[in-house]
Amino acid sequence: MLKVTASDIKAAADARGVPMPLELAARLEEYLALLFRWNERINLTSVGEKGVAVDRLLLEGVFAAGLLPSRQMFAIDIGSGAGSPAIPMLLTLGGGRLVLVESRQRKAAFLREAVRSLGLDGVRVAACRFDELTVEDDLKADVVTSRGVRVDAAIGAEVGRRLAPGGSWLVFGGKTSGAAGLWRVDRSVSLPGSGAGELFLMRQR
Repeated sequence: MLKVTASDIKAAADARGVPMPLELAARLEEYLALLFRWNERINLTSVGEKGVAVDRLLLEGVFAAGLLPSRQMFAIDIGSGAGSPAIPMLLTLGGGRLVLVESRQRKAAFLREAVRSLGLDGVRVAACRFDELTVEDDLKADVVTSRGVRVDAAIGAEVGRRLAPGGSWLVFGGKTSGAAGLWRVDRSVSLPGSGAGELFLMRQR
């Protein structure tokens, strides 16, 4: 099983110019070790080489957290899978509320264990489709995140319904043109790591 230490994570972050306190690196090591253990049993995600795993599974979320305006916000992550980029984002922010939406039951089970093991207060796992999600008291999210989810008009409309005024939709990689009628790219930035792609910060039209 691949092993990644806090020192590995900090070294990779330093090489990419991503701020990485030692305390955060230790928390990310704990998350990644749990992910690797479960991945041997239920194939949560493609891992690849150590450097690629750190870039994609950890640093993309850490980097994205630095672009957000508030450290105490409510976020919804669509198709959370193995918990990346949402869990690394939350660990970096040091708090806030998060709903991890994952319809596949075995992956949702992993997410629940990650929340329990890491002591992530304010995090809920919703084992359902995004359009089936119920949020207490019609609370609107400050940010919605997605990676590996097809961006089209239907999901664009659903994201818009879930966001507070002025909220952002962060799309990690892929194409955004499918929701162009409802959304515009406010900003695009290159994600850390070789060939990692772009992060699109979307705003409603």
